[in-house]
Amino acid sequence: MLTDTDRISFQDKYRRDYMLLSQQMTARLVPYCDPEPEAIDARYFWFDFIGKTAPREKQGFGGPTPNMNPQHSRIRGNVVPYEWGGSFDEAQLRTLVSNPQAKHKMAAMAGFKRKQDSIIITAALGTRVSYNADGTTTDNALPAAQLIAHGSAGMTFDKVRGAKRLLDAAEVLENTPGGKYVMVYTAAQAWDLLAEAKATSRDYVGPAEILVAGEMTHWMGFDWVRSELLPVDGSSRRRCFAMATGGVGLFSELEPRVNIGRDPSSSFIERLMLDQNMGATRTEDVKVVEVPCVETAVT
Repeated sequence: MLTDTDRISFQDKYRRDYMLLSQQMTARLVPYCDPEPEAIDARYFWFDFIGKTAPREKQGFGGPTPNMNPQHSRIRGNVVPYEWGGSFDEAQLRTLVSNPQAKHKMAAMAGFKRKQDSIIITAALGTRVSYNADGTTTDNALPAAQLIAHGSAGMTFDKVRGAKRLLDAAEVLENTPGGKYVMVYTAAQAWDLLAEAKATSRDYVGPAEILVAGEMTHWMGFDWVRSELLPVDGSSRRRCFAMATGGVGLFSELEPRVNIGRDPSSSFIERLMLDQNMGATRTEDVKVVEVPCVETAVT
């Protein structure tokens, strides 16, 4: 039961309606993923691939027809259900000048968008599950060859150049019309590059757009997407990464399902329920390059 003092406090606090705390509101990495698995069931989704192949020199006229079928492979991801719930008591709502239900829904939707980015990041840097012909699976970590040396430094021009070299050498955009490279970083790495001459000098990058805008949108062949959701490794280095379009395969329902109803078991309070199935997996190791960065305190 709210007292008169509580009611005054509530009305004073919310007299200008609710405002959401500072937070990421949209999914930033979804446009760089492959959103179309070849198969989906209640538990898993799959992406199927055909490997490289090449012709051989003809052995002679009238010889046997070669059988040079390329290797087929399949990558499996997990379909994971996520949910969020809240409740509203009418007696309590009547004490408030503004109804918070709409803002609760907005906050929940933002949480689902951030979760999408989180599962994409986890898939890019984590274990990829190969589905074998005999029905067994193999867990594959991101190979060491896809890791740029940290060099006890933050983000540098040379690290960016090294990541692009690896992606270019693997021909990762050859069969992806309109494909792009993306570099996923945090504010700390932007701070690093703003202090590096190679990243801001006209001698290296032409018009110094980074200095003009104070941020990066497209530079060194990459779309730059900032995410404060990136994890750190066992040595507290930030696990930034470069990725080619389709380097992560994503299964996600378009939007969370929203249900609102009365709960007769709890004084008929109104309940808000959101749920959404999502999952992601790295599709090809060569499409992801980890760029570990040492972070220093702002001075």
